[in-house]
Amino acid sequence: MISPSMDFTRAMPSEFLGLFNTSNNGNSTNRILAVEFDTVKSNEFLDVDGNHVGIDLNGLVSVESAPAAFFSNRQNKNISLKLSSEDPIRDWIEYSGEDMLLNVTLAPLDISKPKFPLLSRKMNLHNI
Repeated sequence: MISPSMDFTRAMPSEFLGLFNTSNNGNSTNRILAVEFDTVKSNEFLDVDGNHVGIDLNGLVSVESAPAAFFSNRQNKNISLKLSSEDPIRDWIEYSGEDMLLNVTLAPLDISKPKFPLLSRKMNLHNI
């Protein structure tokens, strides 16, 4: 999570992740970027399923999301990951200010970084 403030005193727990509440969810004044690893499908937040990764900007409706998976360089295809399993997962969250591109890449702990990210989103983070 990236935020210019550490004051989350008005935030609600549970589905609001301790970041937002019912009145500020989605407000551009929040200035929060978060990557969510979600194991519960919330129709209220338009989740794709109960096992997904999402890029959240100022609220809990992801601006980009996908079912949890990693690209296998060896098999040349995406392979599903179960976020609720006890198997450790490594993630790479990278931002290029020059390209204004945020990439989120996942893989099991014993797998080297995949050549393709799970999520890739052009974003200007200047106002965050």
